[in-house]
Amino acid sequence: MNLILFEKNEIGKSLPGHDPRAKHIRRTLKFQVGDSFEAGIVNGEIGKATIITLDKTEMIVEFNPESPRTDPFPVILIVGLTRPQIAKHIMRESASMGIEQLWFYPTELGEKSYLESDLWQNYHNHLVKGAGQGFTSNLPEVRIFDTLEKVINEFPEDYENIVLDNVRPENSITNFKFSKAKVAILLGSERGLTNKERDLLEDNNFALLKMGERVLRTDTACIAGITLVLSKIGKM
Repeated sequence: MNLILFEKNEIGKSLPGHDPRAKHIRRTLKFQVGDSFEAGIVNGEIGKATIITLDKTEMIVEFNPESPRTDPFPVILIVGLTRPQIAKHIMRESASMGIEQLWFYPTELGEKSYLESDLWQNYHNHLVKGAGQGFTSNLPEVRIFDTLEKVINEFPEDYENIVLDNVRPENSITNFKFSKAKVAILLGSERGLTNKERDLLEDNNFALLKMGERVLRTDTACIAGITLVLSKIGKM
């Protein structure tokens, strides 16, 4: 963890010694009482935390803010429901890359039972781990939809809407001219999109773009898509 994040109400309170952050500080970093490390408040300031108490039973830190929260990148990533293990990876990497929102929705070809996973009630720690890796305190806002139509109905008008699709693309992402500073990236599930879904998206002003000739894993496509978009809008 490059940045160790705490909830605001954890500062100055006793945390159990088995807490993953306490174990990392004690076993991996080998810090002791009085040592300081890079830390932040979830969705808040970044600064230094000083260890007040640290042993196998508890940890207490004092936090000294040094810089305010930075704004997340103006990107919404919209992903067709994937296997929970892949969704966890997407959550961590999206948080690490600093985007503002992460939406999930079921596709016609996707596995509907993924919507019943308990991940959707217990994903917070995956975002925290990703944000800490990316040295940011910002966690993307996660939203879960039960239809693609509801995703479209919720869409803000001030975003450039693109679909990453190598089956029926109208252009490539490298050649596409972005006219807005905010971007929404939509991907299908692991089995992709149907032509019915592509038609619906095109009818609602989503541009279908390809990233290349290869068929990528969903999590790989998410990372590649975010990277290309951030570069196109001048955020990298």
